[in-house]
Amino acid sequence: MACTDNYSHLDACSYALQLKLEEIEAQRQRHSGKWLEDNPLDFALAFGDFEHEVNEAMLVIRYMKLAPSIANALKTDTTAIVQFTIEEERAAHDREIALNSN
Repeated sequence: MACTDNYSHLDACSYALQLKLEEIEAQRQRHSGKWLEDNPLDFALAFGDFEHEVNEAMLVIRYMKLAPSIANALKTDTTAIVQFTIEEERAAHDREIALNSN
């Protein structure tokens, strides 16, 4: 499966989960104020738990989309990072020699 197919699948999952969140909010609006604040009905608790699960799933999808980007950046920038590190170490070494020679 190509990378674009993976992202397309993740986008579809994100959209489906977003629709679920909208459904939860619509149900809350329809049933708001029909119970005591400290004694919510079972379905209200279930919607709260379901909302938490949907938000967790959306977070996983975001991480799944972000991880390849980070991996690609590391792969692409490794040479530059190594070169920068070598230059910084060389500069620190040169400073140390200059300070010790005075």
